[in-house]
Amino acid sequence: MSKVDERIPILTTHYGDEALSTILIRAMKTPSTANVAGKLHNEQIQLWLDAGKSPSSVFQYLALDKAGDKLLETMQFATRLTNVDDFNSKNSRISRVSVMEYYHGDVKVATMLFEAKKIPSTAKLAAKLQDEQINRWLYAKISPGDVFKLLSLSKAGEKLFDHPQFMKWVSYVDDLNTANPDKKST
Repeated sequence: MSKVDERIPILTTHYGDEALSTILIRAMKTPSTANVAGKLHNEQIQLWLDAGKSPSSVFQYLALDKAGDKLLETMQFATRLTNVDDFNSKNSRISRVSVMEYYHGDVKVATMLFEAKKIPSTAKLAAKLQDEQINRWLYAKISPGDVFKLLSLSKAGEKLFDHPQFMKWVSYVDDLNTANPDKKST
């Protein structure tokens, strides 16, 4: 292990994974320390990957389990998505959305993604993650009634057809019927 490679293990021994990650993320927001903190944070993530840390663990280390509604807006969320992709290249595949749902639940994640689609800086990512979530529901054969609730359509009232999620639900039911022609839902 070279001296450069020893920095993160030494800092981790002193602070722990989660605390060190928090310190580095804060330092990345300060212009005078952003460059070195970014390099160290990348080294930290690489060590996590090399050690076989799961995306769920990294989610916690980056404090994304506490980000709430601002999850998609956080700088470290993009880092986390990269971690999932890197993890998947070396291990069995895990869904990015599944880790989010583990901490926040289906309904909260569906709501976060819906709201994030309204923000220009997160709209594209939110749309991809929402598609991933819907594909997970299709794979799990979640009932159209449950998806109707998960997409908050049960609260739409008379404006159901104007609700932006309505067409997602219609598409979901169509896709579910196509995948399961012997058990069609209407």
